[in-house]
Amino acid sequence: MYLKPTRLRWHIYAVIEYLLNGYGYNGHECLLQAICEAKRIGFSKDFSVGAELINLLLSPTSSLNSKLDAAADFIFAEEASWNDCRRYDCNIDLIDWFSHEANLKI
Repeated sequence: MYLKPTRLRWHIYAVIEYLLNGYGYNGHECLLQAICEAKRIGFSKDFSVGAELINLLLSPTSSLNSKLDAAADFIFAEEASWNDCRRYDCNIDLIDWFSHEANLKI
């Protein structure tokens, strides 16, 4: 079965960035930081469905069209997780926020 790649992930990222910008954060930088941190910390072994969805969302290399130009910054953030994720200009920890608001064990 052939799955046709879509741009859904990149549209979701754009919406997240837009929402964060609306709250006064640097949406792009905050999303990059969250992607970096998600890869760096990993998720607990006993994933809930919500945590698994967040893990999937914050794993841009799992996309069928991760080679698009639109994906470059996100892929770099995920692959650079061995480095310092604090280099991004964001003053909110989205991983902590997600886990607290959704009561997820991450």
